[in-house]
Amino acid sequence: MQNLNDYDYLISIINYLNINYHLNLKIGNKDFDTMYRWWEKDIPIKIVKRTIDILINTSKREIKSISSLNYRVRKEFENFLTFKIGELNENDNQNKNISKTEEFINKLPKELIELKKNFKEYYKTKDMEIKKESENKLLEKFSGDNELKLNTEIFLSRISRSLINEELVNRYKINFLINKLGIPEF
Repeated sequence: MQNLNDYDYLISIINYLNINYHLNLKIGNKDFDTMYRWWEKDIPIKIVKRTIDILINTSKREIKSISSLNYRVRKEFENFLTFKIGELNENDNQNKNISKTEEFINKLPKELIELKKNFKEYYKTKDMEIKKESENKLLEKFSGDNELKLNTEIFLSRISRSLINEELVNRYKINFLINKLGIPEF
C-alpha cells in the first residue's frame, strides 16, 4: 500500500506536525517505536495525518508526544479497514499524480534543470536505481544550502541522540528538498 520507506514515513509525520501545527515535539525511543510500528502495520500516512487533524481540531488536550497518538491512530485504521471510512481512492490519486508529474517536468525549477533527464526517466519507469541516483545528485547539489543545513539542525535537535544515524539525516534532507522544491511523488 505504501511506497514510503521507514524513515520517509517517520519524517513525514514529524514534518506534518511541525509544518501544519507548529508542534516541535521531542522524538524519543518510544515515539520512534510507535511510528515504526505504524509503518510495519502498513497504516497509510493519510490515516495518521487525518487522526492528527481530528485530535488537534476537536480535542482540548495538547499533543505532548507522538506515542500519545497511538491508540487513536490504530482506531482510525481499524475503522478504515472495517467500514472503509476515509477510503483511499487509488485511481483518483494515480490520475492526479500523472498530471502533477507532467506539470512538474514542464515547469521544472531552475535549480533542477540538470536533473530533468533523471526525473523524466524515473517518472516513466519508477526505477529505484534512477531514484537513488537522483536523490544523491539532489543532496550533492544542495549540500551548501544554508536553509537545508538550518532545518536539518533543528530536526536533529528534536530527535533522541540514540536514534540519529547517517541514513536518517540523509532521508530528512531528501524529504526537506522534495517538499521545498515541490517534487511530486518522488
